[in-house]
Amino acid sequence: MEVKVSIIIPVYNVSSFLDKCISSCINQSFKEIEIIIVNDGSTDDSIQIIRKYATADERIVVVDKENQGSMLARKSGLDIACGEYVFYLDGDDYIEKNTVEVLYQKVIDEKSDYVVGKFYEVSGGVKKDCSNNDMDFNGLSGMDLVDYILGCRWSLSGRLMKKSLFDGIIYKPIYMGDDLFVNMQIALNVQKATSIDAYVYDYVRHPASVTHRDANALFALNLEMIEAIFYLLTVYPYDQRIAERIYLLFFTIIFSCMEEKRMGITRILRQYYWDKKKVNLNSATLL
Repeated sequence: MEVKVSIIIPVYNVSSFLDKCISSCINQSFKEIEIIIVNDGSTDDSIQIIRKYATADERIVVVDKENQGSMLARKSGLDIACGEYVFYLDGDDYIEKNTVEVLYQKVIDEKSDYVVGKFYEVSGGVKKDCSNNDMDFNGLSGMDLVDYILGCRWSLSGRLMKKSLFDGIIYKPIYMGDDLFVNMQIALNVQKATSIDAYVYDYVRHPASVTHRDANALFALNLEMIEAIFYLLTVYPYDQRIAERIYLLFFTIIFSCMEEKRMGITRILRQYYWDKKKVNLNSATLL
C-alpha cells in the first residue's frame, strides 16, 4: 500500500492518554497512512503501550530515543517518514475519525501544501470549540503566512503539511514555542495555504502539560523560546513587520522578565534587537 500521509506522534510520559491517541489514528477513514510513534525517553510505561499497538498494526513504526524534546522527536519521525504529507499529533491528544481524509481531500482539491483545520479543546471529557471563526489561511504563502501565523494559533498540530516544506530548516532543543520556531521557517516555503471548515484535532488539557509548569520553570522556558525565535530573525530575510510583530508578541514576557530581574533577558535584547536596531519603536505600539 502506498503511504500518502505520515502521522508523527512524539511521546513523553503520557501513558494514560496513549490508548485514545493511537486508536484515533488506527481507526482513520483514510487508510493510506503510516503512524510513526517516537518515544522521547519516557520513564513511564509509554513504550510498552506503543509496542503493543505496533505488534497489532503493521502501519505503526516505533522510534525509541533519548529525551530531547518534542521538536527533535518530531524530526526523528520526519527523517523516516514515507508520506508526501505529514500530520503532527501530540501523544496526549487525539483526532477525529475523518481527520486525514478531509485534510487530504482539501490538498487535492486546492493543490495546497499547507492545510489548516479547526480544533476542540477537551477538559474533563467535555469538548469546547476553540477555533477562531475568522481564521482564514486561504491563499496565503511565504512572508504573508508568517505574519498571519504570528497573529493566531502557532501550533503545527491540526495541519496537513507537505513534507518537503521542512527541507533544510533549523532545529533547536527548546521546550516551549517549538511550534512557532518551526512554523516561522516552513511558512516561507509554502506556496499555497488553505483552511478547512471541519474539526480535525482534539487538544486535551491536563495538569502535566508544559503550560502548567511552576513560575520559575516557565520563566526559563520563555527565555529559551524568545532567544530561539529572535535567532531566526538573524538567519532568514524576514521583513520589518515580522521583526516588530515578534517584539510585540513577546513584549509582556520581556517586561515581566525585566521586572523580575531575570538573568539573560538584557543580553538577549542587546544581541538581537538593541545593537541591531531590528525594531523601530516609534512605529510599534507597545501598550
